[in-house]
Amino acid sequence: MGIYGVILVGMSFTTSEADRAKADGANLNLWTGVGLLVLAAALIGWAVTRPIVFDERELAEDKAAAEHEQPSAH
Repeated sequence: MGIYGVILVGMSFTTSEADRAKADGANLNLWTGVGLLVLAAALIGWAVTRPIVFDERELAEDKAAAEHEQPSAH
């Protein structure tokens, strides 16, 4: 999303007056690009501040259970 946001913001500088007129004078490439950049920043911030936490005890129990459930080779 961030990459598309950067592309749209870059393309907003080449938006013609005819295209802006179709959108009631708004530069939709600019506003959509800014929105995508804000969303990408929010998702990155969320990923950084709320990392995945593994319970080591539960992980070991799941691994042991998976080893006992493996089918034998015929």
